[in-house]
Amino acid sequence: LEDELSCAAPVQDFDYKRLIIHEDYNGNHADRANDIALIELDRMAVYNEFVKPICLPEPGTPNKEKLYFGSLWAAGWGRTETASGSRFKLYVPLDQFDLQSCNETYLKRVKVPLTETQFCALGTPGKDTCNGDSGGPLMKTIQTLHYVVGIVSFGPQKCGSGIPAVYTRVDKFYDWIVSHMVEFES
Repeated sequence: LEDELSCAAPVQDFDYKRLIIHEDYNGNHADRANDIALIELDRMAVYNEFVKPICLPEPGTPNKEKLYFGSLWAAGWGRTETASGSRFKLYVPLDQFDLQSCNETYLKRVKVPLTETQFCALGTPGKDTCNGDSGGPLMKTIQTLHYVVGIVSFGPQKCGSGIPAVYTRVDKFYDWIVSHMVEFES
């Protein structure tokens, strides 16, 4: 039974030393701009088949915009069609959705425009990110490199309904991330 509940063997459990929430984030604001945080773990993770580093899209990354087109992948333990949360880590393929069209959708729904630090992506009917996936990664693989290009932020109340979800663009926060990573190392 214990093995059934673990997402990968061996499981690594951590406490956190520090949590840094972006100073301009306001969780009470409908647009969820600056929806990004960093967690400093209490110890180093042990890299293995299931735990690996992932690349950040740097400002000088060649063809950086290619990172946001084509196949993107989200991972998480969010709500499924049969449960409030998955016991197993799930993956879902997504495609970027035109920001202007997405902005029009959300202006109608929440009356707040999206910002340049956000983008939208959409799965197929019935397969998308959902409640419980927030804060999880949206990834892109180019050749053998894996990038975290987005962070699940918010989406429609009915997941997989054909309405895109909104993600935080990691590249827009590169300098913020790196400046705090330097703090972690000191």
